[in-house]
Amino acid sequence: MNLKRITLLLIACLTAPTIYADAVGVWDVTTTTKRADLKTELHIELQDGAFKATVTPPQRGKASVDNFKVDGDKIEFTLLRSIRGRSFSFDHAGTIEGDKFSGEAKTAKGKLIPFEGIRR
Repeated sequence: MNLKRITLLLIACLTAPTIYADAVGVWDVTTTTKRADLKTELHIELQDGAFKATVTPPQRGKASVDNFKVDGDKIEFTLLRSIRGRSFSFDHAGTIEGDKFSGEAKTAKGKLIPFEGIRR
């Protein structure tokens, strides 16, 4: 019984990095709003078994990532944007499929808008 548990735990530990490896890389993310497409360069790294995400500042304003999570093929993060003195947050939830991910971002007012990411 103990050997079976140890074997299952070992399998889970050895396969976990492989399951999540699809998220690592540089992604071009487009969040489509009514007024404009918001483009962001998202950098995802795996450091010491945990994911770290950062963004390259967009052409206009500032951006940062908060609450970044990957669970299997699911991805979640909050993108914080600041343009011309106004701050916006978009809670993203989507699915990774190969070199693409897509889903919906929820605005502070609860409106759902589409987003997609393409790995470089």
